[in-house]
Amino acid sequence: MTQANSSQQPGNTPASNSPSLLSVLSFDGQDDCVDFGVQPHFKVQKHLTLELWVWIESQRQWAGIISKVFDTGSTESGYGLLLDGNSGVYFGVKVPRHQIEYLSSGTNTVPLKEWHHVAATYDGQHLRVYVGGVEKAIQTLVDSSIYYVPDNNLRLGMYRDNNEAYAFHGSIAEVRLWEIARTQAEIQGAMGRRLSGTETGLVGYWPLNEGIGKAIQDKTANRSQGAIAGATWQQVQRPLPYMSLQERNEATTSVALSFDGQDDYVAVAIENWETSTFSIELWIKAATTAQKNFSAFFNSWDGGTPGGSFQLDISNGSYRFLHNKLKLLLTEVREEWLHLAVTYDGSTLVTYVNGDIAKQQKKSLNICFKDYILGRNRSRNRHFKGELSEVRIWNRVRTQAEIRTDPARRLTGNEPGLVAYFPISEGVGNITNDQTANAKQGIISGASWITSSGLPIAAGTARQPDTTTSPDITNPSEAITAPETASPSEATTSPETTTSPDATSPPDITSPPTMTTQPNAPTSTSRWVLQFDGVDDYAELPPASIPSGNGITCSFWAYGGGTLPKNNSIVAAFDATGTRLLNIHLPWGDGCIYFDCGCSNGTYDRLNKQSNPAEFKGKWSHWAFTKNCATGEMKLYLNGALWHSVSGKTLPIPKAIRAQFGCYTAGSYHYQGMLAEVQFWNYARSQAEVQQSMNRALTGTEAGLVSYYPMQQGSSNTILNRVGNTHHGTMKGAIWISTTGLSIASVSVSPPSPMPLQPTPVTPITTSPAPLSILESRQSVLKLGQNHQGIAVGSGALPPHGRFTLEAWVCPSSLTGQQVLLADGEALFYLEGGNLKFRASAATDPIVSSNAGLSASKWYHVVVVRSGSQPGGTKLYLSGEQNDSQVAISVIASGGSTYLGGHPNLPDAKFKGYLTEVRVWRLARSLAEIKANMFYRLTGRELGLIRYWPLNGSVGNKIVDKTTYRVPGNLMGEITREEVDIPLKLKLEPQERLTRSTGLEDYGYWYREMAKQHKAKTEADPPFLRGRIWR
Repeated sequence: MTQANSSQQPGNTPASNSPSLLSVLSFDGQDDCVDFGVQPHFKVQKHLTLELWVWIESQRQWAGIISKVFDTGSTESGYGLLLDGNSGVYFGVKVPRHQIEYLSSGTNTVPLKEWHHVAATYDGQHLRVYVGGVEKAIQTLVDSSIYYVPDNNLRLGMYRDNNEAYAFHGSIAEVRLWEIARTQAEIQGAMGRRLSGTETGLVGYWPLNEGIGKAIQDKTANRSQGAIAGATWQQVQRPLPYMSLQERNEATTSVALSFDGQDDYVAVAIENWETSTFSIELWIKAATTAQKNFSAFFNSWDGGTPGGSFQLDISNGSYRFLHNKLKLLLTEVREEWLHLAVTYDGSTLVTYVNGDIAKQQKKSLNICFKDYILGRNRSRNRHFKGELSEVRIWNRVRTQAEIRTDPARRLTGNEPGLVAYFPISEGVGNITNDQTANAKQGIISGASWITSSGLPIAAGTARQPDTTTSPDITNPSEAITAPETASPSEATTSPETTTSPDATSPPDITSPPTMTTQPNAPTSTSRWVLQFDGVDDYAELPPASIPSGNGITCSFWAYGGGTLPKNNSIVAAFDATGTRLLNIHLPWGDGCIYFDCGCSNGTYDRLNKQSNPAEFKGKWSHWAFTKNCATGEMKLYLNGALWHSVSGKTLPIPKAIRAQFGCYTAGSYHYQGMLAEVQFWNYARSQAEVQQSMNRALTGTEAGLVSYYPMQQGSSNTILNRVGNTHHGTMKGAIWISTTGLSIASVSVSPPSPMPLQPTPVTPITTSPAPLSILESRQSVLKLGQNHQGIAVGSGALPPHGRFTLEAWVCPSSLTGQQVLLADGEALFYLEGGNLKFRASAATDPIVSSNAGLSASKWYHVVVVRSGSQPGGTKLYLSGEQNDSQVAISVIASGGSTYLGGHPNLPDAKFKGYLTEVRVWRLARSLAEIKANMFYRLTGRELGLIRYWPLNGSVGNKIVDKTTYRVPGNLMGEITREEVDIPLKLKLEPQERLTRSTGLEDYGYWYREMAKQHKAKTEADPPFLRGRIWR
């Protein structure tokens, strides 16, 4: 047998107690394997995660690392991780409605003779492959279950069915099988440590650390023992990030990021903020004292040096602060750990070294933070060489006493004034996490995790929050006190208000909560909540979770994020006509809180009132919205106090056919912040009832409670409903995080609570809802005005020689002159003279639609498809119909900068009107494919989609590309967002679900068409039949 690596695997000996060695199982690539047989719990029904550490000695396509796959070509079943033959891995899954899919991690993503952590997940919607905790590939595969007929054995080190076998050559360790789809954060959080075997969703766990014997043990309660056939035990040097839980906790004192001084850096995307006071702290260790001037280890503005920006860098052998012409030194560069700090109180800048004042200077400064960049200067041409740890950014001045108090211990993240906190202690992955409520992520480019010596950060000694405001949630009798409120005051009356309701101040919670995106077990003072990013996160709710009839109460705890106020909906539900029956803006972009509830004939009742940021932003607040249709009263309670009320609102609450929280509809008005303890009741609860239960968990059996989502489980994509254990919610992008800022008392075994108050009798609607009719939906889109310069979206969107499809929805406000929709190099897709045109280059004539007769203020779906340079090889489509002149077209002169809606060099050719749903595909789509999903928002994960700008949910001057290519855009000039009617459907009909992504019901036909375009064989080419992946 060939050893996995002779230099690291000295021989077939029992496991050593040496902390530097690890036992693994080695396979010879001939006939070695571990056979677990057939077990019911191996047949994971829908959600699946496979994880392991692997050393690949040689590549052989289809060799099984872990496999339950059965694939003879005509008969397929199961799942597995296999080698792809190109220094990558396949993740194979068979579902009932489709052929088995093999998603490749990509060429050279898993190099030979190195240890790699590999994980693969399936959530019923997408296949994903991760290497080292980084997502390498994703593919849409929609179905309700995984197919297991015939039911093959689960094996390590071999793929085998009834007519072929492919053996793996290399070593394997730490194998895990889950019946849940784990998130990237969950994978990164646990990939470098041992598990206990009791983790939720873990159905098989084989550490492979026995070191001796012919069987391997499963550490879960299933006890699925594996029989070793030929494979041998080896001892290897422990992969650097791989350690036990105890070792990992101990190692947090010395984990740091190392920067090579060439091109390493960390980038944190943030919303711009200006300040007259700030403080910055960090630990730094130079690898050498000989570093180039301007080699920066922190800067506040990536890619420029405007007046408000600054950087911390090196100049003539000393650390310094650089802001315009102000240069203030700290101390000489040393090859040892130093704690550096800079503070500014509005008049005096002070620098500190190890808690002692180094320099100070009076100066009037204008400070702006556009980015947080570690390891690189503002001009991107000087890089720091050394190590960094424990970076803290404050929006206030820290005193010398404060700086001296806690430089050597971890913070909680909820300290007053702390706006960014990166401990840099993860030790694995390409992300370092901000532990404040802002929850930003630092993307690591090149910098590597190391175990550093001499870093005096004490592990596990973070300053604990005041337990008077965060009681131990394990004590059922200890509930948090209701937030203190100010005396009621008269509120401003809105146009709909008929009374002057009471208002109250928000709770006295001054500090944001501690967060972590890695779901380790919460402490006794923390709990799980859901976090929404404000871009595309939301959660779907079953319609039955929303009450109908004559009354409702919707209550929850919410923590508003930094981008508020912005146009958003935190909860929304719709009836069979598409009318909102429940909608809460918290708040809308104008700062006003809206509560819409009850509807009839396309209209709805509304309560609204102007708010201030202290009520909804940067702290946990409890909100309760009630409506009694019989009395016409709508009320809003903030932290248990009446905040606003209106009367005369008697429209009934019909049955919901669609509901979600975190957005208005998928792709529009997304909420940014955190959410917990969501409750829906079928009557208008009184103020006393709201106050009684706002700080306590419910049992789920309370009278009148229709649905209850505590959001307390902290794993999987399912949001559990505690009422009847049905009607669970589904996460769509939102993530679980842990927080210490919100404590809800547990349910006592025998709570001495009073009898629940009887709900107001309701008369449910007994008539069946009308058949679903898809209406034009009112959604947010971009409006390009008279004075704009377009939208810059990177470069090279259109392949110059290859096939492509470009789509968009447009509504021109006028049709005068030339109006560019997309420009890529010299290639232009534009409107002119009431027609649609596409020009390949400045030297060629365009293809033109024939008498299209386009009109202003009307929506059109416009498409150009290129399949070749022959006549007819480029087609134009208008609203689902071909309309073009059939001429030959030359090579596309693309590859330059790409712009939407105009071009800086064509000031008289800017598009004016509404623009949305811009898509670029790397294949020539057929008319059937175009029609299949032209009326739907996409996910960004569709096969062949290389650019997707929905132009509907971004904020500020940025737009988002939802494909894995992640090419964002910058709005230039007079470009705004408006909510308008647009012919995009809100809901998918059942018969359309299969065809939304593919455009054709017959997947086999669609794949054969893809094969033709890529000149692949379809009849006798097993790799094509197995692979079907083009990237």
